[in-house]
Amino acid sequence: AGDLATARKTAEKAFKLEPSSNALVSLGMYEELSGAVANALKRYAAWLEKHPDDAPVRMAYASSLMMAKQIPQSSTQYAIILQADPDNLTALNNQAWLLRETNTEQALEYARKAAELAPDSAAVLDTLALVEYASKDYDQAQSNILRALKSAPDDPSIRYHSAKIAAALKDNATARATLEKLLAANPKFPEVAEAKALLAKLKN
Repeated sequence: AGDLATARKTAEKAFKLEPSSNALVSLGMYEELSGAVANALKRYAAWLEKHPDDAPVRMAYASSLMMAKQIPQSSTQYAIILQADPDNLTALNNQAWLLRETNTEQALEYARKAAELAPDSAAVLDTLALVEYASKDYDQAQSNILRALKSAPDDPSIRYHSAKIAAALKDNATARATLEKLLAANPKFPEVAEAKALLAKLKN
C-alpha cells in the first residue's frame, strides 16, 4: 500500500522466522524495490550454496543479476537452469537476450526454441528479432518484429526495435517516422537515449 520500508521489514522478519524459497524470493523483491539489490544478490547466492537445486531462487537470482547488468553472471545462472529444465521459457528467452551479441549462434538456438514454445509472445518474438538483427538477418528480423508489434502495438521498446531494424534495411523514412511518433508519445522508456540518438543520426 505504498509503505515499502515496512513491507521490506515484514518480509525480512517472515524469512527469519521460517526460511523458505518463497519467503526469500519475496524478501529479495522488496530489497530490490528499495534499491538494495546487492543485499538480495548476497541472500540468493548464500541460499543457493546450501540449496543448489532450488529452481525458483535460482531464477530470481538470474533475473536480479540481469537487472543489475551483471551479464556473465546472469548467463551462468540461466545456463544452470537450462541444464535442469531445457524448456524453461523465461530462461531460454533471457539467455538468448544476454548472448545475442557475444554468441549469436547460440542465442539464435535459444530464441528459436523459445519461439516454438510461445509463438505468439511479443517478448519472445522481440528477442528473436533482435538476435536475428545481431546476426544481420534483417529481413527475418523485420518479419518477427512486426509479429511482435501485432501482439503489443503500444510497447515502446518493441516500436524502437522496429525502427532500428527498418534503419538497418535502409528504410530510413519508416524508421524516422516511427521514432518521431514513439518519442512524442513516450518521453520516458528504457531505451529512450538510444532512440533519440538513432533519430538524430537519421536526420543527418
